[in-house]
Amino acid sequence: MRAPLRISTCPCPRSLQPASRWLFATACVVIAWLGLPGAASADLAGCRTALLTTLDPVAALTQCNDAVTTNPSDPQARLLRALARLASLPFQPTVDALADAFGLSDDGRFPPDAGLLLPTGQLAPGSPAPSAAQAVVTSDVLPALDAALADLAAIGTPFTIALTADEMASFGVTSLAVVEVDESDAELLAAVLQAARFALLVGVSYDLDFDVDDAVLRFSDTLDIQAEIMATHPALLGLRAGAAAQMAAAKLALCAAVDSYDLGILAIAAEADAQGDDLVALGDPQLAAQVSQELARLRAALDAPQRVLAGPVEWKAEFRAVLNDALGTAFDASGATLDLRAPFDAPASLRPLAPTFGFDPLRHPPSVITGYPDPTFAGALTAAPPAGGSSPNPCPPAVPEPAGAASALAALLAVAGLGAARRRTRSLHEPA
Repeated sequence: MRAPLRISTCPCPRSLQPASRWLFATACVVIAWLGLPGAASADLAGCRTALLTTLDPVAALTQCNDAVTTNPSDPQARLLRALARLASLPFQPTVDALADAFGLSDDGRFPPDAGLLLPTGQLAPGSPAPSAAQAVVTSDVLPALDAALADLAAIGTPFTIALTADEMASFGVTSLAVVEVDESDAELLAAVLQAARFALLVGVSYDLDFDVDDAVLRFSDTLDIQAEIMATHPALLGLRAGAAAQMAAAKLALCAAVDSYDLGILAIAAEADAQGDDLVALGDPQLAAQVSQELARLRAALDAPQRVLAGPVEWKAEFRAVLNDALGTAFDASGATLDLRAPFDAPASLRPLAPTFGFDPLRHPPSVITGYPDPTFAGALTAAPPAGGSSPNPCPPAVPEPAGAASALAALLAVAGLGAARRRTRSLHEPA
């Protein structure tokens, strides 16, 4: 499948220890932007050194805090501090203790290589219940994401940061000459963080407790999901205390993720210079515009039913075919109606919507999905035309761009039928 975005190659240095590699595997291309051309404050230089050279994100966060205090409007300081907040998470006492309790490697709690995640090949005996992880997400992870997003939201003016080949070589990257970074990349990073925030808020809203040790140990062997997990854990997938507030916040996070993605690609599309040296460029402008259009419909479906996946576009047809096969539905080129009001405005237990599982010891794994009690997921996905009112708690409204702005962008959006109403002037991930 074609890619709507193209990201410049920026491999992490092989000398990194696994404790830092989990972050740098996804964020080093972002960190690679942050050269320090010209005169820079000692705090900002110390922040970069601690984060990229000595690989001490805890010290880096202290230095970045000082750099932001010295110059709150410096985009480099804000970006570095956002990344330092994320990189220092594995070293927070509660996160570290949770990782140890699950038997995760002391040298790297979340490395990209799954073989390094559990050095013994199995969880530690007596691993905590999932509710313990949910507690840490609430106490440590979500606040770190919020703080990082606040740093990104504070970057209120256009900027450009370039990292030279020599600066990149200082941390082991020699494949690129210059990487140029601007506010569009910050918006795309905000989209990723808001999407993560959405997923985590949903994850802490529902009861996920079951015997993790047994399930992981026997998942590919003898585990009967229906009999040994669903039937023996009657509270599983039910709402936890505070779920209504968490799901309302999750809805706003999803709105913000869509808006930040939209802002990012729109800003990239409006750039008049060559894209070859940009960190992120539009690999397929038409597809990027189509994705933006579908995300706009997803966002709108949080507030009122929307028609989605309509038309003959290849990737939409593929998606409809997957849904038809999995759900036994008959979605055709006219698309489907998506209505996401209920899960966020009036959340309820997911248990009645959970798939049913069959057990066959000759299969690998032996538990397979055999059907869905409600293939419409309580009316969230149907073939019927849209009907019904609006959400009582809508997403924040979008703000149109000034008249005459970004003519190149308007031309791109016209390819996918997107008009001026889709353009934005500010990020909706900013706090109200």
